[in-house]
Amino acid sequence: MLSVTARTGCLRPVVRKLLPGLTQVSHLSGVATHWKAERYVSVLTVGAMVGAAVHPTLAFDHAMAILVPLHTHWGLEQVFTDYVHIKPLIPVIGILLKLLT
Repeated sequence: MLSVTARTGCLRPVVRKLLPGLTQVSHLSGVATHWKAERYVSVLTVGAMVGAAVHPTLAFDHAMAILVPLHTHWGLEQVFTDYVHIKPLIPVIGILLKLLT
C-alpha cells in the first residue's frame, strides 16, 4: 500500500497512504484552489468593470472595491515571486506589497 494516491474532490487535499495508519497530505491541492480563485477573480474583475461602465450602481462599486485590490495584490505578489530572488529583499518586498495594496 505504498504511494497510492486517492483524490477525493477538486477542493480537497490529495492524501497519500504510505503505510497502514500513516498518511501524507499534499500541498498541491491548495495551490490549485488558489490558482482557480485567481482566475475567477480575474474574470469577475473584467465583468465588474464592464458592468460599472455600462450601468454604474452601488453593487458594481462594491464589487470593484473588493475585486480590484485583490487582483492587484495577487498580481504584484506573482511578479515579485517570479522576478525577485535576492534573499535579503524578500521580507522588505513582502512589507512593500502589503503597503501598496
